[in-house]
Amino acid sequence: MQRKIQIIEKESLNPIAEYQIELGENDPKEAYFAETWMKAVDEGLVDSANETDYEMKFVEDLPAE
Repeated sequence: MQRKIQIIEKESLNPIAEYQIELGENDPKEAYFAETWMKAVDEGLVDSANETDYEMKFVEDLPAE
């Protein structure tokens, strides 16, 4: 299932990044958030040591292709 996840900086409420992540139908939301976080770290958009400074949320479910 493909889902869109947004990373938001808690203090400013500014959106930092938004990703479309595709995982298995039964994968928990934590798996989506972990994949999203790793992408943002890899792109240098967030500081990996400060994950608690950010919030992640599902924006919408995307239709299956």
